[in-house]
Order: sequence, then structure tokens, then C-alpha cells
Amino acid sequence: MSGMHSDNYEFARSSAPQSVKDYSAFTDKQWNTKPDTSGGVYQSQNSIVEFDIGSLFRSDAYFDVSDMYIVLPITMVACAYDTGGGATETPPTSGASLCTLKNNYQNLIHSMELIIDGKTIHDHQRFINMYSNFKMLSSMTPSDLKSNCTNFGMSPELDNHKSMNFKNATGASVSGYGITNNRPFDTSASFQQTVAQNSGKGNNAILQRSQRIVDTTTLGKEYNDLFGAGGLLTADQLISEYKPYYKTESNFMYWFDYAVINLKYVLDAFAKIGLVKSLSMRLKMYVNTGAVAITINNPNGATTGYSAFTTTFSNTCPFTVNLLSGDVASGGFSAATDLCNSCWFISL
Repeated sequence: MSGMHSDNYEFARSSAPQSVKDYSAFTDKQWNTKPDTSGGVYQSQNSIVEFDIGSLFRSDAYFDVSDMYIVLPITMVACAYDTGGGATETPPTSGASLCTLKNNYQNLIHSMELIIDGKTIHDHQRFINMYSNFKMLSSMTPSDLKSNCTNFGMSPELDNHKSMNFKNATGASVSGYGITNNRPFDTSASFQQTVAQNSGKGNNAILQRSQRIVDTTTLGKEYNDLFGAGGLLTADQLISEYKPYYKTESNFMYWFDYAVINLKYVLDAFAKIGLVKSLSMRLKMYVNTGAVAITINNPNGATTGYSAFTTTFSNTCPFTVNLLSGDVASGGFSAATDLCNSCWFISL
């Protein structure tokens, strides 16, 4: 019965006249927030995050389940390391572009379980991030992608096939052995007659995701003096307003961001329940957290490459470690660097 009333309301809302001042059938819209039940303690691999959603509802107001979303505070950490000397190295000046999340925040989630009134509506299905990401991209138009990319942690364009590269283990490594797609910067013009196809092309999607994170180590350099002392926002103001930013401290590189994930795009049940006043709901999900270690060949030069890696991710890795080539003056790794350790986790 409640589903029928919800359908009637949604139909009436879609049929109502709209204007600039009256763009919704709602007279008022308020947001309720609820922290997870983990108490700030998360595992290092496949972190379990659970919500008791039932406490969000109020008996004196309707709740639109399709509007529900979760916010994951993200921290990525990386360091350049000299295994021979047993010490960390100074971060490269272009370190802000070293690590980026993959296209779409949904890649952070491995599986979800939804329980309503004690009944399992959706059980844990492995790699739900792969399915939901493909489903969303398949239903979006180019205009949708450009209009909503920031909300979903995407780039205005998808990963560029022209940036793909392949090297076997016997050849000279460029950005890594096997098929790689982790070069954020264009190194040469590939449209010239004498240049081989796809030679030197960079991945624009990775570059776009990297540039939305403010590099507080060189404030004013990338953003035309908009940020930093004398600018519109200081580094402290960026933090207080929850803006994504990058910083270095004690030879470690840090990226801070917030992933907003609309639940209706992950589980269809959230889009179908409609308006309710009370509902006992519990949501449990596994989040892809972990670390990777990458071996670096020929640092501080034009032939810098990644030759091997190890990972603690038991499922999919939601971020990329991008190629930083060139000498130190060009933003590359120091000559003593032979290892790069990177990880991401849920922060407080």
C-alpha cells in the first residue's frame, strides 16, 4: 500500500508545473545525518562500515529513501623510499599528481548488504563496484558526465585509450611492465607525421582528477594565486570547508578528500522504496582499503619506470599510482629512490 501511494506521489510530482522559484513538489527539505556504528575503528583491508539507518526516520515527516547518500572521508598516503639507505626520500615537487582515485567513487565499495525489518533485501555480492560503475557509465550521456562528474568523483571525460602503453619484461620499462594507463601528462605531440601512433599521449582523465585537489605545497603556482596567503582561501580555510587538498609532512605525501556516494546508484532498492515515515534498515558494506608498493627503475631521469608491485588489496584497488618521470628539477623522484609505498584508508 505504501508503495502504491509513493508511486502516485511521484507521478503527481513529475506532473506538477515547475518554475525557478518552485522547482520541487516538496514544501521543505531537511537532511538528517547519522554516523556509522564502527566508532572510528576500521580494518586495514576490506574495512567494514555499518549504519543503523532506522534511527534517521521521524514519525512527523516523510523520508525519501532515494535521496540517501553516504560520505566517506578519504586519506591517501605515499612516500618515496631508498631501500639501500633505509630512509624515506624527499617527496617530488609534482607529488600531488602521484596518486588519484579511480573514476567514480563507487570503486571504493566492494560489496553491500541491506536488511529491512530483519529481512535481507540485498546480500553481499562481490565486486559490486564493477557492476554499478559499468551500469552508471552505460546510462550516462556525454552531457550527464560533464554536468555531474564532480559529484560522482569522475572526470569530464573517460580514461583515454590513447594513453595506454605495453612493455614486456625484456623491454625497457616506461610506465611499467604489461599494459599500463597511468601517465597523467602529455610528453609529445602524437599528431606529427614522424611520430608513432599514440606516442607520448597522457591520460587526460587522470590529470583532471588530479587537478581538482589543491596542492598546498606550492599554493598559487597551479591556481593563479587563488589559494594561500593573500588569496581567496588559505590552507586552513580549505580544510574547514572540506575542500580536497594535498600536503607533505616529514617526507610523506597526503591527499584528503570526501567521497559522496548516492546509494540509489549502487543498490536499486534505495531507488524503489519511495517515501516512508518509519523503516527499520541496516546497511553493511565492505570498503576497498589497502596499500601498494611499487619498484622504481631509473629515477631522476627521462626513462623512469615502474617495474614491479605488491599489494595488500584482496579485491580491487580503487586508486592509481601515476607515472612521475624526469629529473628532480622536472618534478621526478630523487636518484636514490627505488620504492614507492602508497595506501588509502578511511580517515576521521
